[in-house]
Amino acid sequence: MEESHFIKLMALKSLKGFGNSKVISMLTNEQTLDNFFNSLIEKHTELKRCSNRAYEKIFQYCLKSNITLIPFYDKNYPRKLKMINSPPALLFAKGRIELLNRPSIAIVGSREVAERTIEWTRNISKELSKESYVIISGGAKGVDAAAHLGALEENGNTICVLGWGFDNIYPKENIDLIKKIGEQGLLLSEYPPFSNTRPIALLERNRITSGLSDLVLVTSCKEQGGAMSQIKTARSQNKIVLFPNPELGLTPNKGVIKFGKEKNITLVNNTNDIINSLQLINSQSILV
Repeated sequence: MEESHFIKLMALKSLKGFGNSKVISMLTNEQTLDNFFNSLIEKHTELKRCSNRAYEKIFQYCLKSNITLIPFYDKNYPRKLKMINSPPALLFAKGRIELLNRPSIAIVGSREVAERTIEWTRNISKELSKESYVIISGGAKGVDAAAHLGALEENGNTICVLGWGFDNIYPKENIDLIKKIGEQGLLLSEYPPFSNTRPIALLERNRITSGLSDLVLVTSCKEQGGAMSQIKTARSQNKIVLFPNPELGLTPNKGVIKFGKEKNITLVNNTNDIINSLQLINSQSILV
C-alpha cells in the first residue's frame, strides 16, 4: 500500500459518520479511493487539513517495523472476513500473512479459568495445529493464552487478533507471548500501532476473531462477560460454535450450561469431534 493511499484511507476513516461499511462500499481499488477522497474534500473541510504528518509517521513506522498494511481491496485481505458485517477497512498485520486464508479454528473462553481448562485448551490447540489448522484467539489471559501456546509449541500457526495497537500490548503479562506470536505466527489489528485498548475495541475484536474462523470453540464461559459476547457475535455470523462436554469438568462452565438450555449447542470431547464438525461444514459447503 502506498503512503498517499494510506493517508487518504486513514483520513476518511476519521470523518464523523464514516464507519468501515460506508468507506468500504466506495472502495474497489486505489483509483476508487482517490476518486472518493477527492469527491469529499470540498464538502468536508477537515480533509483538507487532515493530519498528514501524523499519518505519515504511522506509515513510516509500519514500514520500519515490518507491519503489513492490508486494505479491504488488497489481494491479501482475508476472504472470510469480507463476508461479515462491518469488516475492517484496513488491517495492520505483523508476521505470516499467508495464515489469513488457511483453514482455521477460533479458540476462546474466560480469562480466569481452572488449570484443568488451561491444560485441555493447550492440548487441543496443539493437536489441531498438527492437523494443519490455524488457531485464532485474542491474546488475553486464560483460554486465549493457552490456545496460542499450544499452536506455538507445534508449528506457530496461530493468529492473535488484538483490540489495541501492536506497541501497546494488553495485558502486560502477555507481552512476551504476543511478541513471540508476531515472530512465529501472525498479529492482526484494525488499530494503528500506538493505539490504546478501550472496552468497545475489545468487543469489536470479537467480530474479527470469529469472522476469520471456520468454526469457534469456546472452552469455558461464565454467564456474563467477554466469552458470552463472542458466542453471540459468532452466532450472528452463522458460525458453528462448539463447547466442551460439561462432563469433562472444565470450569468455569456456567455460561455453557445456561446457553445449552436456551439453544441447541454442539458438545465435543476431543480433537476428533472438532475435526468431524469441520468436515461436516466443508461437506455442506460443497453441496451448496
